[in-house]
Amino acid sequence: DLAQTFRPGVRTSTPLDQKMPLSPGRMFVLGGRPGHGKTTLTLQIALSLLKANPEAHTLIASCEMTEPELSLKALCCLEGRNFIDLVRNDNEGGLIAVAHAVDHHADTLQRLHLKPTRSMDSITAEAHTLHRKHPLTCVVVDYLSAMDAPGGGNQDTRSREVGAVSRACKALAQTLDCVVLAASQLNRGTKDSNRPTLKSLRDSGEVEQDADGVALLHRPDHEDDEATAQLLIAKNRWGELATIDLEPDLANHRFQWGF
Repeated sequence: DLAQTFRPGVRTSTPLDQKMPLSPGRMFVLGGRPGHGKTTLTLQIALSLLKANPEAHTLIASCEMTEPELSLKALCCLEGRNFIDLVRNDNEGGLIAVAHAVDHHADTLQRLHLKPTRSMDSITAEAHTLHRKHPLTCVVVDYLSAMDAPGGGNQDTRSREVGAVSRACKALAQTLDCVVLAASQLNRGTKDSNRPTLKSLRDSGEVEQDADGVALLHRPDHEDDEATAQLLIAKNRWGELATIDLEPDLANHRFQWGF
């Protein structure tokens, strides 16, 4: 039982493998202020996991982006190229370039499953359906406070509703024995220059309680896309707290990892 409980995390080939291993059956939260890149980084981690594990499958549920938008964002991250501007400025040439990139990354993209939704019930149902076909390694929920709670969100306060979404994510990780990586907004009350803490997680203290690990994206000068950023490991149930340096490469919808 101990060997099963403390088995190695799912490999991502990023510093998370040493600092905060993503172990199956556990829920991890990545927090960030609006516009700081939490969706980008969450998607990048999911893609890194797919590239590092040829048999892995990942479901990404988003409340803000459509399947084509998520697909193109993922392709930008994988290729390190801004296809979005390319398609906007040269529609025909851009689509040809996209098609070539899709062929190049077909193996990874075929194992990336996308679900635009605001319903936690819908995410759970989709995850179980996919898991019966090929076991899911990771489920990404983007983002917690925008999702409707199980049962249609009949909670009497927003805090309890977000808590219900958080508990559903934790239960999904345990039931499917997969990693659940959930994005979460941070409160706007704290100045951007101040380092965020666990108290900065928005809407519900239950998110902090349910998560096995919490990483907070800190960009003190987020208006400068080239300014150094940090990923602060603020909770690590089975490890130490740490800081990971990042270099934003947001034109290509990704960050560069510091080791």
